[in-house]
Amino acid sequence: MRKLMILISAQIVYVLLSAFISFVEIDDTGNPPASDGTGSVNYPYSISKYEISNAEYCQFLNNVVSQKDSLNLYSPLMGQHFFGGILFDPISANSRHRFFVKDGYEHKPVSGVSWESAIRYINWLHYNALNIRDNKNVADFVPLTEGDKTHGAYNTVTWERNSGALYWLPNRDEWNKALYYDGKQWKEAYLDSASNSYNKVTGWHYPFPHLADMGISGPPSHYGTLDQQGNLAEWIEDKNGEMRVALGGSLIRPMNFAGFGQSEGDFQNKSIPSFGFRICRNTDLIRKLTHSPEIFIPEFKKTDTIVQRQGPNGGVFVLINHPDNESDRQNQFKGRVGYEFYISKYELTNGEYCRFLNAVASRSDKYHLYDGNMGSSVGGGIQKDSLPDGRWVYTCRQDALRLPVVYIGYYELARYCNWLHYGCPKGEQTIGITEGTGNRGAYDTSDFENVRSGRKQAYASFGQRNPGARFWIPNDDEWYKAAYYDPTKIGNRKYHDYPTRTSDIPLQSQANFMRQSTLSVGTPRYYAPVDSFGNAESYFGTRQQGGNVWEWIEGWQYGSVGIRTLRGGSWQYTEYGLNAVNEDPGGIDDKSYLFGGRIAMAADLSTGFVPSKISVLTRYYQWIQTQSPTRTILISLAIAGLFLCLLLSIIFVLIKWRLASKNI
Repeated sequence: MRKLMILISAQIVYVLLSAFISFVEIDDTGNPPASDGTGSVNYPYSISKYEISNAEYCQFLNNVVSQKDSLNLYSPLMGQHFFGGILFDPISANSRHRFFVKDGYEHKPVSGVSWESAIRYINWLHYNALNIRDNKNVADFVPLTEGDKTHGAYNTVTWERNSGALYWLPNRDEWNKALYYDGKQWKEAYLDSASNSYNKVTGWHYPFPHLADMGISGPPSHYGTLDQQGNLAEWIEDKNGEMRVALGGSLIRPMNFAGFGQSEGDFQNKSIPSFGFRICRNTDLIRKLTHSPEIFIPEFKKTDTIVQRQGPNGGVFVLINHPDNESDRQNQFKGRVGYEFYISKYELTNGEYCRFLNAVASRSDKYHLYDGNMGSSVGGGIQKDSLPDGRWVYTCRQDALRLPVVYIGYYELARYCNWLHYGCPKGEQTIGITEGTGNRGAYDTSDFENVRSGRKQAYASFGQRNPGARFWIPNDDEWYKAAYYDPTKIGNRKYHDYPTRTSDIPLQSQANFMRQSTLSVGTPRYYAPVDSFGNAESYFGTRQQGGNVWEWIEGWQYGSVGIRTLRGGSWQYTEYGLNAVNEDPGGIDDKSYLFGGRIAMAADLSTGFVPSKISVLTRYYQWIQTQSPTRTILISLAIAGLFLCLLLSIIFVLIKWRLASKNI
């Protein structure tokens, strides 16, 4: 009964105070630090009584996300995970009501918010502080989340708090003081026995979904905060190396994780199901506001439009511009391309490949461009039939025209590129049709059969495009840039983790892959049409570079000659296949019902591919960045030693020359 009364009273208080956020004031300025040196704060501040709720964060989403959520403010975990309490309606015509709170989650804290999204929520509060103070309708709020060094609560490039911040994420001092200081002394041994923590013996503290409503789990702190221990871990401003810190333990951790001095954390752009946050504010400044804070107007930046071009044989290509873009420092400096090029918007289809077969394999199929599995096997969509005159005709099923072609290996794809390079002629599988030499065609095919049969060993340049190629298989940097690069992405890293223009795991409504043992498409088709998922294009406009079928890459996996690279995952593989860090191996002569491809095209077909060069210093810098700290120090010392030896040698020669000159 007592717990029920607490729950009812907490909900009444929550409803009354959640016009926006309820705060408690922290005074006792100049308090002594705790034993670890933290917690001394020499200024008054307020901190939110509860963690930020689903309802409060949902208001934010409906105010700032009108079309695409390019900043990933909504994490799929908020809808999919049982801790998550916010659902998203992608087809809602009303952008102000596209997000809504799950039934029963109205009084639970929002989970799955990344540290960066918490900062952007705080910036939004900062810009609207006057509206919040005066109880204005959220519809009147400025939908602004970004800041620089003079605008907003935080600079969203450096992620530093500005001196004039009206709201902010508590640092360790502010957070610890709010919980462990009682106005006179520190209570470092405090552990709330009623907190929502996980017990190794009895299990979850509350029944499913295990996350407690706000304010029911234990007594308030001296200043009046609730739920600072257990329930959700809370992001704070501090860093630990490259990771942001979270305090207070959580419902998935034993109670001791919530104690003083304990912490956990993760990368600031990651959504963690067991992490939430609470906020601070400068109550004195907000009381004195006479006008809204100056809004942030970013410098003019060119907004690219997707440039499409029709290729031969029905292909659609999109322009990959921004030449000499920065590489991805978080993933072995991949993604830098020094030239503009096009890449096919979609994976190669059965319809396109069927036209290719009819052009080059109607009288003979010397190089086995047609695989028997393309007929009735899973993924098959192309039927081969004999004509009375001895020729063959290839027919694509109508329901498979826009499905990706599978059962093609690297060599079939290279010969398809040669055919495109020559202008899609009809004829036998010879030079000028599907075959090439070192100075003719997109690919030199002279060693293809020797290597794939094992008569000759693969070598580093085997299967690499010719200079002047008009069409080719994208290499790792080209494919990676088309999938993950986004120059409009806020922050220092201009790459997403997934080709759906997000660093959160995509929804299965955004890509065809397996999630928690569940397929996106499933029986009977399994494969998605290549033009599906228009809601999840890359920055440049490609579709399904994640999921559906693995795509061949020009080059060797991790430089290991003999093992081709495959990227993008498939309908049968988990979300890991879609991630930027993943490369799968392809055998020298592999084909599969999961292997397909995508084609690149030269920006200028009259000149074809013109390779660009990276300076030796740039290559060395990128290489040294991938080494361990110990190895970097040893290499640096070795180089310094060599330079010193060289310098001493030069000095010795000069001295010897000078002495010899005097003797003369």
